[in-house]
Amino acid sequence: EAAFRLDLPNGYIDGEQRKIPMYPAGAVTHKGFGLVAWKDTVFALPVQDNATALQVQIDNKTKSILGEELHSLANYAHDCNEQMSARLYGLVLLRDEGSRWNRLMNERKTNKLLKDLTSNQLENGTWTWWGKLGNPNLYMTQKIYENLLPLENENKRAQVLLEKGRQHFEDWFALAKTSHDTLNMLLLGARMGISQFNFEQHLQQIPDTNLTQQLTKGLIRSILGTAKPEATPLAFADTTSTGCYEWSTAQHSDHWRQTSTASLIGLEWLLNTGANDETLVKTLQGILAQRNGRAFYNTTHSAHFSRLLIQLEKQLRYTNEPPQIKFRDSVITTFPFEWRGLPTENDSLFITSNNQYVLVGGYQEFWERHPKKAHAGFTLSRQFLHNGKTSTTFNRSQQVVYDVQFSTTKTAEYLTLELPLPAGMTLEKEIYIKNASHVAYFRNRVVVYYERLPKGAYTLQLPLITRFSGVFQVNPARLGSMYWKHEENFTPLEVIGIE
Repeated sequence: EAAFRLDLPNGYIDGEQRKIPMYPAGAVTHKGFGLVAWKDTVFALPVQDNATALQVQIDNKTKSILGEELHSLANYAHDCNEQMSARLYGLVLLRDEGSRWNRLMNERKTNKLLKDLTSNQLENGTWTWWGKLGNPNLYMTQKIYENLLPLENENKRAQVLLEKGRQHFEDWFALAKTSHDTLNMLLLGARMGISQFNFEQHLQQIPDTNLTQQLTKGLIRSILGTAKPEATPLAFADTTSTGCYEWSTAQHSDHWRQTSTASLIGLEWLLNTGANDETLVKTLQGILAQRNGRAFYNTTHSAHFSRLLIQLEKQLRYTNEPPQIKFRDSVITTFPFEWRGLPTENDSLFITSNNQYVLVGGYQEFWERHPKKAHAGFTLSRQFLHNGKTSTTFNRSQQVVYDVQFSTTKTAEYLTLELPLPAGMTLEKEIYIKNASHVAYFRNRVVVYYERLPKGAYTLQLPLITRFSGVFQVNPARLGSMYWKHEENFTPLEVIGIE
């Protein structure tokens, strides 16, 4: 902790004390697990020797699985159009939780987000990535409408936005240049209930190049009611060693991304075809295994997963007798139940289901002294320059250049470059940044968003001014995908000295 005290001759005394949390070098990581028990089960909680904590959540209602998922949606940090819509959906699902004041704040945030989305909608019913700048972005448009659809019957502004989209569907469908975009627009049109449109003609023109496309075509036909009776997503599914259903796409380089997308589409298709409870929960079990135990890594999957769980909750059939779970010395009959503590190798859940569905989620927490570095094709370095020379020692009110060098080995989409500013420096002025779609300036950091960044090396230089004299630390920075957190690069682990 740091403290100072001021004593004046006239007897006046003042001071301040600040506690500074100190952590060992490294990073906190989580490894998640999930279980959907549809019969009496003994579930041994996964425990590794180096785990520092174990978090367990148990319930017999699907919505509680969302937990952090909804809060991560509702409190997402970025303000692009798609993520505003995902945050809006999270706020709506949380509207009845918390104090009266929290509910009022949620309502104000909801109205503000709807107002901003209305202002940013283009004349043809599409959206760009940020604000109203740039060309229509079909991916963003699809995700925004999907997040608005559950709100249509209860919010007038959402109804107006969706109606404008339906009126202009054929206009922005014509903007699709690839089979991927065409398929996503067809899926959105089916979900929005577009009539007087030849979906089948366009579906037949799209090749089955990967599993996700095959599942999406099947889902579209099931929504339209044109699927063959024998068509089922389980024809494409793998059965895991635990008997759950997963849709594996190991042949793709973006394996995790494609697998999660395919599994969510598979679950939606099953819900549309009225699959039995056991099939649905086996599918849900497979999806839970793909989360990090707390939430999906991006708002697209979080919002889709949330929508499907709400629908799943309505379809599952329950008995009046609650399940019973024995954990350590306790018998749990009241839900939701949450526990956090030190793990032991003998920790198990003894579940008596009573024909209920018991949902278990959680994660192990680790302290990684030397976290594995993941670069995903990005490089990133930074330094302070003064008069063209590298330095970390400056006088008060000096002009300093924050020089950032970064590169990508392939053309990348939807990147964020996060540059925290030292506490003793301020940004002199906002600057034009080449290739950037949007730049967000905050008091303590600058975040640059790139919708598309071609392969190559880049330099960015921010003009800063020092607020006092001293030795300054170059803060850690991050370059990575905004939607896929495993595709990123951090600056190396460093030691910071405090004097």
